[in-house]
Amino acid sequence: MNRERLVPLIVAVALFMENMDSTVIATSLPAIAADIGSSPLELKLAITSYLLASPRTSQAHHLTTTLVQIEPGGEQRVHSHPPEQVYFILEGGGVMTVGTETQTVGTGDCVFVPADTPHGIRNEGQVLLRYFSAAAPAFDTSELLSLWSLGSESEELGPPE
Repeated sequence: MNRERLVPLIVAVALFMENMDSTVIATSLPAIAADIGSSPLELKLAITSYLLASPRTSQAHHLTTTLVQIEPGGEQRVHSHPPEQVYFILEGGGVMTVGTETQTVGTGDCVFVPADTPHGIRNEGQVLLRYFSAAAPAFDTSELLSLWSLGSESEELGPPE
């Protein structure tokens, strides 16, 4: 199986399967696909999150940044965490909930999420929704490992010589 094609699928599934490690997720993909009569590589991705600068992937100590893509009909479920966060919508649009407020967001919008505030975003459009996110203080490494269980390029290369 081509690892490059499987990586985004595992990341997308990992975002929705809380409290599971990468072994369970990878093992579950064939079962999920069989249940819907598909192969793991044919499952349509709803959301893909790329971990950019963070304590895990770079020398960032106080910041975690991500690039997220949500397919039409997909969503990032409502959740909360201690770091405050900003979302900057790069492309497309959707409906975003922050606390008790829900509003339409689109390209160029910047949304601030206070610490520990429930928030999520849903792509109700017909095109890809892409956003950049920054959270501070940074998520700790154990949280990063649970949310992005696949190794980063920097981890694969090893420490600089």
